[in-house]
Amino acid sequence: RLNSSHLVISYAVFCLKKNRPISIIAFSFLVYTFFLMIRRPPRSTLFPYTTLFRSATASEATQTNAVGIISARKSDWRIVSLSAKAPGVDWAAKELQKYFHQITGCELPMTKRPGSKPAFVIGLRDRLSPADRALLPPAEPGYDGYAIAVCAPAGKTPAHIVIADDNGRGVIYGVYDLLEHLGCRWFYPTEDAADPEVVPQQDTISLPAGAWAVASPMKYRICNGSEWFFEIRPAPALKQLEWAMKARYNAMGWQADSHTPLEKQYQQLADCGLLAELKKRDMMLHGPAHSFNLLLRAEDYMTNHPEWFGLRKGKRVPQTFAGAQFCWSNP
Repeated sequence: RLNSSHLVISYAVFCLKKNRPISIIAFSFLVYTFFLMIRRPPRSTLFPYTTLFRSATASEATQTNAVGIISARKSDWRIVSLSAKAPGVDWAAKELQKYFHQITGCELPMTKRPGSKPAFVIGLRDRLSPADRALLPPAEPGYDGYAIAVCAPAGKTPAHIVIADDNGRGVIYGVYDLLEHLGCRWFYPTEDAADPEVVPQQDTISLPAGAWAVASPMKYRICNGSEWFFEIRPAPALKQLEWAMKARYNAMGWQADSHTPLEKQYQQLADCGLLAELKKRDMMLHGPAHSFNLLLRAEDYMTNHPEWFGLRKGKRVPQTFAGAQFCWSNP
């Protein structure tokens, strides 16, 4: 969950505010974490390729037969979304279009069918044409994987790039992978407008022809964003969600508060639009976490079922968020 460094940093800040000495172990780890954070990043985003995602064959695109996409900020390429109704696929196409516009100022038009123009073909594997499906390498073992094929023109077939997977979030990961090949980087949530994502400015874009596939060894990759705990603030929570998807997480961790009924809190997530944002990206919601006191409320069950609740000093006590527990030994 990548929380250990956060804990040490929080502990150090606490000590500084309280004028307390910092232990040598915590200080050493803090220094180590600082230099780890500022080190020069690898070619693609960082930890998804080391802990969240892997490619067993390291099948990077061959550095030959460059495929031109943008020239002097102009292009005749299209974006073809073959599975627009599938969760995540439509979002993948829009993200590709958005970032190409940010990089070059050129807005690639959307279409539902391939034509005679060069195109990005985005969709689920089973919706691809047999010819496009054959261009992709075999799927890597793992979860939420994706495959990309960059194809030079051949005869009457125009150049095209295929990005596909068996689910929508894998297609989105494939789009972000391709954008990382162009220099995009998303190191952290952009909650500070003065500290934006790294999006290069280019007049011309080309990619080497080739194909590669990537998958995660971990089925569940949960991002515990601070704005998803207790009192949720929608705007920064959305920024954390956006970053989590780009970092190849597939779920957001939600910690409900300990006083408000769960159904009301879930409705608040829906009303502020966060559930819809998760659905756009084909992401999951992990939660409500530490919420037993809300699942079996003492005011509803303790009178008729006192044996369900913990025994403390000979007296049954209600379940609390950070205190008494239910009676797990009760048959």
